Amino acid sequence: MAAASKWTSFAIFLTCTLFCKALVCPEKWTFFNGKCWFYSTQSERWPEARDECRLRYGSDLAVINGEREDNFLNYLAFNSDRFIQFDTGTIPHRRECFQKTENYILLGSAVVSPGDTRSLGECADHCLNSNARFAFSCKSAIWFETTKECVLNDGNSKDNPELFVENTDPKRVVEYLENNCIEAIPNEEDSNPVQREEIRVIPGVRNCFEKFKHSSLIGFADTVIENVSERECLSKCWRCEKCLLGKRCKSAVYYREARECILLSKNRRGNLESMNSNEQSADFYERRRECVPENCADSEINLIFVLDGSQSIGAERFNRSVSWISDIVETINDATVFWNAAVIQVGETPAFDYDIPLSSFDTLNAFRQNLSTIGWKRMPKSGLGFAARQIVSQWKEPKETIDQTWIIFLTDGVNNDQITSEYHQMKANKNISIYAIGNSDFVDKSTLHALASSVQHVLTNGTLEEALHMFSKDICSEDALARMRPSSDAVSSLFNDEFVQKSSSTQGGVWLGLRRGNYGTLEWVDGSALSEYYVKPIAKRLEILPENGECILREEEKMWHLENCMERHEFVCSSTPLQNLNDKLRNVVQ
Repeated sequence: MAAASKWTSFAIFLTCTLFCKALVCPEKWTFFNGKCWFYSTQSERWPEARDECRLRYGSDLAVINGEREDNFLNYLAFNSDRFIQFDTGTIPHRRECFQKTENYILLGSAVVSPGDTRSLGECADHCLNSNARFAFSCKSAIWFETTKECVLNDGNSKDNPELFVENTDPKRVVEYLENNCIEAIPNEEDSNPVQREEIRVIPGVRNCFEKFKHSSLIGFADTVIENVSERECLSKCWRCEKCLLGKRCKSAVYYREARECILLSKNRRGNLESMNSNEQSADFYERRRECVPENCADSEINLIFVLDGSQSIGAERFNRSVSWISDIVETINDATVFWNAAVIQVGETPAFDYDIPLSSFDTLNAFRQNLSTIGWKRMPKSGLGFAARQIVSQWKEPKETIDQTWIIFLTDGVNNDQITSEYHQMKANKNISIYAIGNSDFVDKSTLHALASSVQHVLTNGTLEEALHMFSKDICSEDALARMRPSSDAVSSLFNDEFVQKSSSTQGGVWLGLRRGNYGTLEWVDGSALSEYYVKPIAKRLEILPENGECILREEEKMWHLENCMERHEFVCSSTPLQNLNDKLRNVVQ
């Protein structure tokens, strides 16, 4: 009896799709990226959700072909404020944004038709917030009053006057809205764009994890989160008490270049055989029992060495400077292994090429091997003033993952250009510390003091031991630790219930049409291929976890994970309509 009811529902759905006055998608469905999409608040097991999509709606569980569709899913399933009443909106004068023309339609520019739009005002609101919701700029909208349908366009009548045509069907009430505020009014949702779900970063969260550079835990991946920063990844893990199928996040792997975060319910304890310490593109973070806000071993530092390569230095002193760099880095390495180093040789030339670009090296010896390749360039004159301005300008901005940035000049102070007042203002920046070390028997002390950010950062005619003592003291100084230390409010927020993520069974998620096939690999229900650059990398991470489940649950913040198919969750259906939206609009006016 239930099956017959579902077949009846499917027949009604198909009939409406073919013959109802709706444009291309049934009522409450959204047309986006060439598909019709429907979010069901009904909770079903994965097989039943698939049957609902197939038998009731003539579609299938949602198939995601790329990041654009995954971004759209955030809006469709997880944005509780997606229906904002335009007529009672909080932003004044929005009606003035639109020039209304009755009974006209724009052809060839339709991008989206948001489902369940109940009024002309809501249609206008969708247009004004199209960047945040649908990742494009809406230049105009069409409202079909009879069928309560909204069409958002990426063009307008001014761009395409030949495609701006009159509606010839008297039974179809149409209003065209031209958006005149596309540049004048900021998008109210831009601060939380649909391109990536916002994750609140916990100040000082790095202190709550022990970091293992260039490492990963092989064979474990409970959840993959795309396009996030390192601190967002760690914040997500710290708040996760039961988000990994009821388990706590104990560790995370972060891929820097890919901006990919993998949350794990396991750590290296008891899994040492799975620890890979040669994963160049990744760092492994293990959750601590307590946060340690004053641990200089956690300090992450950029070391920018500026070698004076001018002729006045001489080969012997230049080579001594190179040797000092090696010893300085060794001293830093004794305090923290989380350092990045760059070396640049400067002189009169305006050319600005690093001898060693900023890099994170596996070992101290790896850095020394690179350092040994640097030779003296014997530049006729010194251009310390120009070099100082360029280098400080490049490194003065704060970096999320860096606690300290040190710029270290090794020079005799002979300078053929001016150290300007502009530089003196720049070096006051608190994000950087600038040191000036005299590497000659005769140095220009005034130049060294002009370069350094503090008199405590100047060493004239000093010994290597004095230089190493200065850096050893500064790496764990109160000032350095203060940079790592979050505010007292931030520390308390680490343990505030507000920051603890609810378990997936409470927070929920939506079933996608992706599950394990007969050979253990993930497959779409319609047999389509996994997109090479978006879905396939996620699938590879998830396929190694047979114990977690067989079906893909898509949660907020673009989290995909394997779930027991017999759990009940809401779901999203998608289907390809019989006719494209722009083609259907052409038929309307014929």
